[in-house]
Amino acid sequence: MKQWISAVLAVGCMAAAMAAGAQIEIHPLPDAAPIKPIPLGGHALTAADAAVWLDARLGTALRAHLIDAATVAVVAGGKVAVLKGYGRDANGRVPDPQTTDYALGTASAGFVWTAVMQLADAGKVDLDADVGRYLGAPLPSRAGRTVTLRRLLTHTAGFADVGPGANSATACERQPAPATAAPSWSACDVALAARIVAHVAGESVATYIAQHVFVPVGMHGAAFDAQTGTATVTAQAMADYLTAMLPGNRPLDAAALSPAAARHMQGVTLPLAPSVPGMALGLRRFDRNGRPAVGLAAATSAQSVLWALVPDASVGLFVAVEGREARSVGGTLFGGFMDRYFPPRPSVAHVQPTTAPADAARLIGDYRSSCAPTGGFRAIAGLFDQVRIDATTGGEIATHGLAGVPGVRHWRETAAGRWQGANGRGQLGVALDHDRVRHVALRSLAPPEVWLPVPRWASARWNLPLLWATLVLLMLAALAWPLAMRGTSAGTLRRWSQRAHALALVPLACAAGWAWAVWWADAGASGTAFQLAVRGVQVLGAVSLVAMVVAVIHVWHAWRSPCSLWRRLDGVLLLAVGLAATWFILAFGLLVPRLGI
Repeated sequence: MKQWISAVLAVGCMAAAMAAGAQIEIHPLPDAAPIKPIPLGGHALTAADAAVWLDARLGTALRAHLIDAATVAVVAGGKVAVLKGYGRDANGRVPDPQTTDYALGTASAGFVWTAVMQLADAGKVDLDADVGRYLGAPLPSRAGRTVTLRRLLTHTAGFADVGPGANSATACERQPAPATAAPSWSACDVALAARIVAHVAGESVATYIAQHVFVPVGMHGAAFDAQTGTATVTAQAMADYLTAMLPGNRPLDAAALSPAAARHMQGVTLPLAPSVPGMALGLRRFDRNGRPAVGLAAATSAQSVLWALVPDASVGLFVAVEGREARSVGGTLFGGFMDRYFPPRPSVAHVQPTTAPADAARLIGDYRSSCAPTGGFRAIAGLFDQVRIDATTGGEIATHGLAGVPGVRHWRETAAGRWQGANGRGQLGVALDHDRVRHVALRSLAPPEVWLPVPRWASARWNLPLLWATLVLLMLAALAWPLAMRGTSAGTLRRWSQRAHALALVPLACAAGWAWAVWWADAGASGTAFQLAVRGVQVLGAVSLVAMVVAVIHVWHAWRSPCSLWRRLDGVLLLAVGLAATWFILAFGLLVPRLGI
């Protein structure tokens, strides 16, 4: 009986086990969405969060009447997260991201650089070859270095930015070469690159950009004007461009660049100085909080545009702002965006180095912008834009005339070559060359620019007072001409006195013509008639040198003839004024044979 019971139980257990086995099924879990790490203290970049944050920030600026209108596009992960207009434009309408056009100004250069990188990726140009190979004629070296596409891309070819009309490729080739090729924004770099694109592609640069950038990317309505170098786009078009510039977001036939070319263009870093990232290939580095970012920005008195990429996060941002504070609001918006979604890592407070007093003393002096022309008749204009750095107590420095960080004049060193605004805003970097200051750079969203030490002979601290004193004395000498017609019985002395006073009008007219020529050259004048007018000013400068010779003869006669002390002092004063005028004419390039326009 027990055997039967054991057998029945065994059969029952086997049947139960088989039934249970038939019920077991393995269902694999669906693939989880990729984990998106949120930086410590940051927010997840979602369409909803970005829209709420932008509404608050731009709404505050609109209510404070800092801006009149704005349009923003945010792309993330290959999709448009935010595309919205704010305020009222000049026509009283809310900007429409689909139809409202914006002129990108100098930020349009990104499309030329994209074209260059496409040709380089296709093996049609070599970034490190002499550009003369593609221009059809050799281009003289500048600052002892060959001009290459890579140097044009990084604005280190040695060209100055000297006004819209003077930045045609032909005019750029006529620019006097500088002594050093410091990093410096120049439309000449873009103009020459555009000329190379046209020459290699066999079509105008506008046609190439339209067919190889705008159309594949889907930038409907975008246009590029080769004459001005400016593109006109909508926020929607820029959103498409930003998406296409981020590697891996689109198929190759709908991307602006191949993934390898995009990474090469965006990954290069040419630092301007410690703490100042500088340039990628054609793009300004906007790195913030340790996160790599690249892009371009441009601003006028009434409008500011900025577009930026955060490549490793596949994020892009386009901002166009109109109004009196457009520049500051646009830059602040980008900084706030980065701080919200890519905040800084925790760090300890900076301790001022013990070498700060010595480092501050090394910086004392005058500096000029690398963007200012160093040769030609425009050089004198640089006197009015020099920056002064002084050392203050406690190892700090004070800057005078340095724009870019409003309200910041005092700086404290936080590490070797790194200076931070005393109020926590702004950063300065100092590049050294064998313990001597090579240049100073300001961290900002502006195009690349550094400040170079000025030799004492070219310092505005004494040249500007001398210039104003010379002009005042020349006017007084010209007004005193009637007095020179009488008052002495010595006929020879009277004649030379009259000539000296009359010729004082010549350097005065030369100064007025010089100022006129510089103003119009910076405004874009460059035609044949303008060049002839500048040559006329140069003739006045040459005659001014003759006036100094007359002043010498006048002094010689005054001190040899029996006349009053006033007559002798008058002669000495005229000679001193003539020497000062000669100094400015010769030292600041009025008589250079190459006008550079």
